[in-house]
Amino acid sequence: MIKKRIKNFLSAEWYVFKLLFSVNIPSGILYIVLRSLFYPVSLINTFIWKFVIDEITVVFSASSFTFRLWILLGIYIGINTVNSIVVSYVLTVLANDIRNQAQNKLELQVMRKVAALSSSYFDNPQNRDVLDSAKHSKERVSGAITFMVSECLNIVTFVVGFVLFVQINPIISLVFLLTSIPAMVINYKYDVQMNKHSIQSIPEARRKDYYRFLLTEKYAAKDVRLYNLSGFFKEKYNTLWKHIRKQREQIFMRGAKHTYLAMILSTGGKLFLVLFSVISILRGEMSLGTLSMFLALSQQISGRFMAIMRSIPNHLKNEIPHIQNFRDFLTHSDDAMPTSDPESLDISIAPEIEFRDVCFRYPGALVNAIDHLNLFIPAGKKIALIGVNGAGKSTVIKLLLRLYEPQSGQIFINGKDVRLYPVDQLHRLFGVCFQNVPQYALTMRENIALSRLDELHDDERLNAAAQAAGIYNKCSAFQSGMDTNLTRKFDDQGQEMSGGEWQKVGIARAFFRDAPFVILDEPSSALDAQAEDDLFSSFHLLCKERGGILISHRLSAMMMVDEIVLLQSGHVMEQGTHEQLMRQNGEYAKLYRMQAENYVGKGAI
Repeated sequence: MIKKRIKNFLSAEWYVFKLLFSVNIPSGILYIVLRSLFYPVSLINTFIWKFVIDEITVVFSASSFTFRLWILLGIYIGINTVNSIVVSYVLTVLANDIRNQAQNKLELQVMRKVAALSSSYFDNPQNRDVLDSAKHSKERVSGAITFMVSECLNIVTFVVGFVLFVQINPIISLVFLLTSIPAMVINYKYDVQMNKHSIQSIPEARRKDYYRFLLTEKYAAKDVRLYNLSGFFKEKYNTLWKHIRKQREQIFMRGAKHTYLAMILSTGGKLFLVLFSVISILRGEMSLGTLSMFLALSQQISGRFMAIMRSIPNHLKNEIPHIQNFRDFLTHSDDAMPTSDPESLDISIAPEIEFRDVCFRYPGALVNAIDHLNLFIPAGKKIALIGVNGAGKSTVIKLLLRLYEPQSGQIFINGKDVRLYPVDQLHRLFGVCFQNVPQYALTMRENIALSRLDELHDDERLNAAAQAAGIYNKCSAFQSGMDTNLTRKFDDQGQEMSGGEWQKVGIARAFFRDAPFVILDEPSSALDAQAEDDLFSSFHLLCKERGGILISHRLSAMMMVDEIVLLQSGHVMEQGTHEQLMRQNGEYAKLYRMQAENYVGKGAI
């Protein structure tokens, strides 16, 4: 156990040390040099001040100033001035700049890692807590970047100062330190408890922040006002806030009693130091300069000792775990990562797709979302996935795109296991529009071209995608056309869009991808009848020489595909053309007639 802790400590410190120089080598070297100069200078100045006080005593005794006093004062003031400037630069400019650069680098590492994780990672609440912890840990890591340098110098300064302190008077030195230690230990213990509580309360704090988000952001503003939910969410927020506050108060109250007693003991030690020194001066055993140096050394030693007592154990118990958590998160292996020996995938032609006995269950779910699914989609064919909510339609798409990995079974593309292909190459096969379209605060051009940013300025293709999705007329009406900002989040002149219009933007994005296989997941849920009909026509035309999957509850669109697949409880219940399934007179025929009756009247079909 001890060996493991030592190994973790050394590994974490080496990681932070490398980070210091990976951010900016000249700044790292300059920081170490300036820090190294600061600590001995503070001790030297303490001795110079002793000589200044002793010289002042001589001056008052002789009633005349000496040139030596002015020299000593000049040296003392000069060193203090230069030291203050250096300290100010090191602490407020150089150190902050290094930490900011380090934090930015760590932030980029977190973003890269999150982008590489599969969607299943975020379905696990424990993983979300790990991610939140990593976000907080990156601040600890960047803060620890200067720890080794400052603490090593702290220890050296303390040892040197303590040796000098003991040489002046061993008895009073030991009394002073022994009365100061209890307060330092208790304060350290209290800090540890508060830091431990901060880590343990992350899930509750995340929930609390979620309720605040619902009350202060646009996301749920309509429901909050329509259903008068303000009080409901405020109560939930306040309950969690009170719970966290109560826990912190309990920790504070437990530590406060012992802290007060320790402070009394520490104050007694300081008073003893002062009284003993004054008596020594009155007896002629100590000069005023020596007393001044003695008091200054006592302050420096106690300050250094308290800093060491707090920072090193705190670093070991709190910072090292944070650094380790951060590193563990960055090295987390994920099934969605590309294989070490990937196969080449032809992304210029429509793929042949096969699900073979595939099973998948979402984290925490009691039943499979996909249950022994067998499905074959020939190259260049268009199919429709239909079924009631929860039948597994969208899950099929997520598995195909490797946003999730099945627990058993295999998915093949062009006869090879999909896991053999690099994920980024696999994704290039598909142009996809999910039901919930993200509303990016970007221009119309950027919103559409996100699926293929290398063609961002191809106006002809942008217009064609917008036309196919039914959003072209909307773009043309904007004063800035395709360069109009959508939403007013960052632009007062931006254009707000309805849910249906945003869905058209998402569909245009899928078409703009110009992929050999198009997937539309409930693309018409927010569209009117005319827009829906236009969309299905566009899908049919665009997929003429491509493959495609259409997920829709609107069975009128089934005429646009080559084959219909009815899913139930995650497996294929019926499969065939519209005519075949109607003749089969099974579940599909029942659903189709039920939906048709809503339009033409009962008994008409």
